[in-house]
Amino acid sequence: MKRILSLSLCLLLTAGFSAFAGGGTEGGSGKSVIKVASYFADSHPASIVMAGTFKPMVEKNSGGAITVELYPNNMLGAEAEFIDGIKMGNVEMGLLGTMLGSQFPALMCIEFPSLFGSAQEASDILNTMVDQICAGMDAVNIKGLGISINGVRAVSNSVRPINSFEDMRGLKLRVPQVEHYVEMGKVWNVNGVTMPMSELFTAMQQKTIDGQENPPTTVLASGWFEVQKYIAVTNHCVAGNLVTIGKKYWDSLSPANQKVVQDAASAFAKEETALYIKNAEADIETLKSKGLTITYPDTKPFIDSMKPVLQQFCVKYPRLKEMVDIINSKKKS
Repeated sequence: MKRILSLSLCLLLTAGFSAFAGGGTEGGSGKSVIKVASYFADSHPASIVMAGTFKPMVEKNSGGAITVELYPNNMLGAEAEFIDGIKMGNVEMGLLGTMLGSQFPALMCIEFPSLFGSAQEASDILNTMVDQICAGMDAVNIKGLGISINGVRAVSNSVRPINSFEDMRGLKLRVPQVEHYVEMGKVWNVNGVTMPMSELFTAMQQKTIDGQENPPTTVLASGWFEVQKYIAVTNHCVAGNLVTIGKKYWDSLSPANQKVVQDAASAFAKEETALYIKNAEADIETLKSKGLTITYPDTKPFIDSMKPVLQQFCVKYPRLKEMVDIINSKKKS
């Protein structure tokens, strides 16, 4: 009897884990679940538009065949964890930064400092290049559907106002776990500390780091203003996110539902960028009202400091150079 009970319990636990770990495919019941993971807070434009546009579009236009479940704010782990989830098929979709850039260097063009002049320019150009940027990622079960722009990056800290490039020297600044951001920390003469976004609030609260660099909108949405005093609007980088889906999951969808998901992803990328642009200045004013000091240093040294790094990386990574050449040609056309 004990053996039967143990076997029954084992089967129940396995079934429960399977239900959480992977959405069903269209084969059989015709029903499917898409879990979408991101590191953005609930109030960030990415989360708002994912809930208000992507989810209802997919569920309505698939005729109820696909249900979308949203997991913002690192609910399925930090970026490295949900990337692994997509690779293994446990997570169907995710909003990715450029953490896979060293493996797939073309991805670096999504948010390489100094490359784009505005959020709209980045969105307009990058969304014509998704297949080129994502070439080869099928090998790790990832397909790109679009690129959303989550903002133009600034520098926040709790030590001093940044009125010039020289004021950066010596700050202990978090940088993403991405190769070109590590190099950025070096040319900025800061003490760069790599860590995932999920650890940022606590690290700044405990003074493990002095600050970070992300769009002011992200500072506001993530609540980091509670543990920061100053923001310098440096505009050194337009930050993008790759809207991804597991390739095997994608292949399991009917052509009609592939179109449904693609259309919704394209709409998300466009509308998320538009919402960020609409709210960007108001978000800075809100941060002022919460007691933060906003400075506007000359942005040129911040941007120019990364141009030699971009050249070096284009030599090191020919695929990145291909993307940069295409981007520059589109800027001129």
